[in-house]
Amino acid sequence: MRHFRSIFTLALSIIAINSFAQSKLIPFKPVKSSFWGFVDEKGAIVIPAVYSKFQDFSEGYASVMDAKGKYMIIDASGAPLSVPFEKFEIPSIAGINLDRFKDGLMNVIVSKKFATINKQGKIVHEAIYDKISEYSNGFAIGNIGEVFYLLNADGSKKQLTEPMMEVRDFKEGFAPYRAKNGQFGFIDSKGEIVIKATFESVGYFVDGAAWAKTMEKTVGFIDTKGTWIIQPSYLAAKEFDKETGYALVKNVAGWQFINKKNELLSVSGVSTYGEFNEGLAYARLGEKVGFINNKGAWVIDAKYVKVENFKNGFANVKTEAGWGLIDKTGKVILETSYQGVSDVHESIFAYKQNGFWGFMTTDGKIITDAKFSAIRDFSNGYAAVRIGELWGLIDASGKLVINAQFDRLQDVLIVK
Repeated sequence: MRHFRSIFTLALSIIAINSFAQSKLIPFKPVKSSFWGFVDEKGAIVIPAVYSKFQDFSEGYASVMDAKGKYMIIDASGAPLSVPFEKFEIPSIAGINLDRFKDGLMNVIVSKKFATINKQGKIVHEAIYDKISEYSNGFAIGNIGEVFYLLNADGSKKQLTEPMMEVRDFKEGFAPYRAKNGQFGFIDSKGEIVIKATFESVGYFVDGAAWAKTMEKTVGFIDTKGTWIIQPSYLAAKEFDKETGYALVKNVAGWQFINKKNELLSVSGVSTYGEFNEGLAYARLGEKVGFINNKGAWVIDAKYVKVENFKNGFANVKTEAGWGLIDKTGKVILETSYQGVSDVHESIFAYKQNGFWGFMTTDGKIITDAKFSAIRDFSNGYAAVRIGELWGLIDASGKLVINAQFDRLQDVLIVK
């Protein structure tokens, strides 16, 4: 009996491990081919290059188009998901496929009408809609002509109570809508109108506040009941930054920061501000740029000719001598003497020197010399690199784990 229990326990463990196993796949294009496939991190072909288009994997599936223009949805082994449509399309803009599985749901187009399917290939909402928005927290907005519906993940729907021309995506449980009079208001996740359409335009709610422009073209901020928390006295505004609690607003003097108490954050002599990102915002003082915090203090002095926003704790900066990298204290990670610097991903960034790219860690360790003609950022422990005209793959130590043999190689994808 004990032996049987041991085997049974081992079997359950194997099942559990397999259930949560992850695969790493990399989109690739062979030399002299216009088709895409997928290889693993060792370069072994998992899915042959037979697709003219592909979308990145999401929730275990990716949409692809074959050589004849037929769409399919495949899993990590390349097996197609069985769907009850002979032919369907994936929503796209300018040829770029947009939809993928999110919250277990995905939109497809059948005979020019939108439908929703689940990961079992079953129809959740029939192909009767002119458009369905991306799902958020299990619901979306669909419309048939000028009639809009709140679509739920369980297949139920609710007609919205007022004729509308447009409903945008939900954020913090509210979505802007445009009424037939062309004015904007908000609906909630139950499909109820919570703020009537009386505004020329509106933003999205962030921590319960959204900017709104009156029909007299003045801008202020409202709460989720439509009450003004900052009276409309500005020419324009942007959304509040969640971390710092400040938003950019424009008056006759230009752009300035305010908080939800309408208190002004101003730094003497600054002519231009950028939005807060990771707690810091760039500011221009004369001809140079630095970074300030939400107290209005200079964290990094204005000494650069150009900067980019902080990402993952680091920012690319430029002097007359070239590009470099700093951290949020202003510490120089890479001297400003390079032709280019990439964003930091997984504590690794790329630097360009003498026309070629190399990689370095944020603690100053050189992973590879500048020897690649093109690169992609690190993703899930690897980065695609071009040697001459062909692409290969390196790991975080700089080792070439896939020789340069492909016409194209994209980022490493984690497929669950």
